Amino acid sequence: MKKFIIASLIGAMALTNINVVMAAAPAPAATAPAALKYIDFAPISFEATEPVLWTSGATATGLTEVIKNADGTQALKIGINSRATDWKLLTTSTLNPPKGSLWSLTKYDVLKATVTNPHNFDTELRINISDNIGNTRLCIFKIPANSTKDIAVDKVHWGEPGVASSNWDLGYSQKGIDPSQIKAIRFYAAEPTATVMEGQTSMSFIIDNVRVEKGVVPSGTSFVINGVKPAANGTGPAFAPLVKANYEAVLGKTLLGGNPPAFPNSMTLQLKKDGKHLPADSKGIVSVPAGEAVTLHLQMFKSYQLKGNVGNTNLDVTVTSPKGIKILTTTQSQPFVDAKEIGTLSGLNFDFIMPEGNVDILNDFKWDFKLTPQ
Repeated sequence: MKKFIIASLIGAMALTNINVVMAAAPAPAATAPAALKYIDFAPISFEATEPVLWTSGATATGLTEVIKNADGTQALKIGINSRATDWKLLTTSTLNPPKGSLWSLTKYDVLKATVTNPHNFDTELRINISDNIGNTRLCIFKIPANSTKDIAVDKVHWGEPGVASSNWDLGYSQKGIDPSQIKAIRFYAAEPTATVMEGQTSMSFIIDNVRVEKGVVPSGTSFVINGVKPAANGTGPAFAPLVKANYEAVLGKTLLGGNPPAFPNSMTLQLKKDGKHLPADSKGIVSVPAGEAVTLHLQMFKSYQLKGNVGNTNLDVTVTSPKGIKILTTTQSQPFVDAKEIGTLSGLNFDFIMPEGNVDILNDFKWDFKLTPQ
């Protein structure tokens, strides 16, 4: 157990105040925005060597600061000098993933933090966890007087995405969240509620070692494929736009499609399973049991052609996974004859095995393109 120096770290980094706010045709269109990355949760212990992923909220009379532990490591202190009466002026600290990304956990993962209560009375720490589809879950933890405790947000706390449920004894309330797309984790106390920590006018919490631990996964459990969009008709395959940055270096001066012919800003990547379209569910979520094969179907539209091509040329596409996902079919080829259109809608199929964990369709796979004259 760490012993804490209650004095602030001299010269500690300042925390700024912010407001946390909670494809079929290949014809050219506006450049697609950069896709969000779905990333694992890297431990946060507020050290000087870490990226600063925490910010303080509006505060009435409190202070959020990095402090030094007795062993020389650092932690985050939320100090409330006088209880706010306005919920908009709480002393808070919020963790956010790096810009352009979301934390992707499974419902079997456990979010943990080490919390110290330096006072002679019991305290209550609250955590709001928000996902990227508009849900926020409230989690509540009691911290005994003069103690350090590991708190844990597990599958009981996650709830069902979008479905409100409460159990104050178990410490959760409000809508359940989708842990595969977490955008904010906010620490605070219920300062305006006089019956919480009744009679206490000031309090503080010291937070450290925020991390994720893997829980036990039952056999056959399904996991989420992130980064996809549901079909417009609701029954077609879920898909993702493979943006031109993946192939522009090789095909930017040769590949044409659409009417009039132009270089496509993105290719369409569909999801299939057992030879059939793999649609998103009613909530726009695609999930597949671990161990089952999924097909990444890269569409080759009939209007695709290679500008200035003479003779027969193959477009060789190879897929690998920096994350180590098992890929059964790594390379496929689309033949082109002279500068003619393909003439028939087709596609290249790449099969992978769903792992015991979420998959980011656009960032967990690497695409390589090559033109090979025959």
